[in-house]
Amino acid sequence: MKKILTKIGFSLLIIYVIGALIFSVITYPNTFVHGQRKGLMLKSDALIRENDGRVLTIIGRDKKEVKISPDMFSYKESLKEGEKINQNQFLWPIYFFTNHNYTPEYNYTYKEQELIDVLTKSSLFTDAKEPQDAKLVEKDNKYVIEEEKEGTVLDQKKTVESVKKAYLEGKDQLVLDEEYIKPKITKDDPNLLKKKDDVNKLLTLKITYDFGETKEELSGDKILDLYKFDGDNFTPIHSQVYEYLRQLAIKYDTYSPKQERNFKTSSGEDVKVVGGIYGWQMDVEESTNELIDTLNKFESKELVPKYLMEGYTRGLNDIGDTYIEISIDRQHLWFYKHGKLITETDVVTGNPSLGVSTPKGTWKVWSVEKDRSLVGIVPQGTADYSSPVDFWMPINWEGVGIHNSRWRKEFGGNIYQSNGSYGCVNLPYDPCKTIYENMEVNIPVVIY
Repeated sequence: MKKILTKIGFSLLIIYVIGALIFSVITYPNTFVHGQRKGLMLKSDALIRENDGRVLTIIGRDKKEVKISPDMFSYKESLKEGEKINQNQFLWPIYFFTNHNYTPEYNYTYKEQELIDVLTKSSLFTDAKEPQDAKLVEKDNKYVIEEEKEGTVLDQKKTVESVKKAYLEGKDQLVLDEEYIKPKITKDDPNLLKKKDDVNKLLTLKITYDFGETKEELSGDKILDLYKFDGDNFTPIHSQVYEYLRQLAIKYDTYSPKQERNFKTSSGEDVKVVGGIYGWQMDVEESTNELIDTLNKFESKELVPKYLMEGYTRGLNDIGDTYIEISIDRQHLWFYKHGKLITETDVVTGNPSLGVSTPKGTWKVWSVEKDRSLVGIVPQGTADYSSPVDFWMPINWEGVGIHNSRWRKEFGGNIYQSNGSYGCVNLPYDPCKTIYENMEVNIPVVIY
């Protein structure tokens, strides 16, 4: 038994010594260099890589695949000085069954422009699709986030670096992923999420403009068009708001120095009346400021536009059924209020022979006054005049108005042609008093 044990021990010693000698020059079975098995090789050969015939397969999206060999971009490498397989051959009975990983470094040279040309001319870089950012889309009358979409456009610099790294690590395959240009905005982007909430809040707003017989509603996408998103908040765009209101002014304004109106006279005749100061003219700038203030508050509201010029009745037919009608040819006046004839009377208008005819057009009573003294200069003369009146209702900006004339005993006929007024419309006391008592500012005065 003693001899047997001695023989076994001696045999094991011989095996151990032989193993130590072998693994002093041969790698352990489970040796890997940059992930490639290099077991049971001469240690001096395990770190050497042969690049001749070596091919790197690059796999991209859309089933694109390109094979690149070192000679295509003049790639050469050599092991850095000092790099070697460090393994303890005396512990081979232990290390024989364990893994040993090595990542040696290499000196390498290549021509970058050749590599760039090879890659960019390959299918990986052709017919590429741009990535699409996540965005808001309208669905069922509200806005939701449409997810971002990956594209197939490669980042040239990242791709070149990945190919170089794959060669250095001795890989035979490279699957591209991080090299693709990513969408800039994803579905989880905080700004996009906030924008979605704010947009849906804006869609609930409704701003109504009252134009009398007509209303204009501002809501939905029309409201969204008036805002810009700066990354944090929605703010009104002054130019957009101004343009929106300017278009409303074009649509609804009735005032113009040369405004033409078709008017049906008390006798049933249709006449065209040109000019005057009557009508509606929106103050677009002030209306813009008011609307911007409302939009900043994110509130629904009914608004009446701000006006530079105002009439009495709102609408495209802004004379309505309350007005004073004066016929110069007939020297007669009619006063209607809410469709009812309040009074009518003969009048005396301006003297044409003195060049002071009462102006034709659509005017308005812009003030209602009592016990005034009308002063001025006699036409075609130098003398001043002062005429006290009980009722004074100016209708234009040049001093023409409607008033009673105590100094006249007769009205109507052809008196105006030789003994007319200096432009005003002269009335008897009683009908003028009736008009004064029923008059309101901005009631139109149609003179033809």
